[in-house]
Amino acid sequence: MKKIVIVSCGGNLLSLTRAIQKFETNFIISADLDEIRNATHIFLPGVGAFKKAMSTLVKKNLKETLKNLDYKKVNLLGICLGMQILFDTSEEDGMEDGLGLIEGKVEKIKLNIQDKKNKLKIPNVGWHKIIKNNENQIFNNTDEKLFCYFVHSYHAKLKNSDECLATIKYGSNNLSSIVKKDNIYGCQFHPEKSGEMGLKIIQNFLKL
Repeated sequence: MKKIVIVSCGGNLLSLTRAIQKFETNFIISADLDEIRNATHIFLPGVGAFKKAMSTLVKKNLKETLKNLDYKKVNLLGICLGMQILFDTSEEDGMEDGLGLIEGKVEKIKLNIQDKKNKLKIPNVGWHKIIKNNENQIFNNTDEKLFCYFVHSYHAKLKNSDECLATIKYGSNNLSSIVKKDNIYGCQFHPEKSGEMGLKIIQNFLKL
């Protein structure tokens, strides 16, 4: 039986809950360790700064709980900052340890001279075409031209490139947009704010 948990770690979850409700009505928002340990599908949202998010997880004893789940059996989707904290470290506000579920580090987006001449800015805010590196069921029934909504200043650099399912082009940068290891997925964008195609990604995750 499916048991869906949105990890409660701060931030406004209204858009995400409304998106999930289109496909499933039986889910909870919780920071209860037993609820999370018994979940089949976990949403890990995140807004704000990496260090504060990790501090919140530590205070709620969620860091070790999330690190020690069996992701051959449990499905997890990290969203925006929730994707970034899946990695080993982040340079935001000094070097900070993440969950270490996917090998790699989170770095600030760098713009070169031409990027700045083209008036690109940090944070990257807006819609971008998702460039698929590998086919995966998370893309089922999405259009070839898949655009999603991003708000971020940092991006994840993976140690293993085959764990990057998709990227976006931002000026001179190729930035990871969807990552996967075992049943752990991460979206740098906000699928819940990315229209019909973003909802498809949430629906596909719930079908895992």
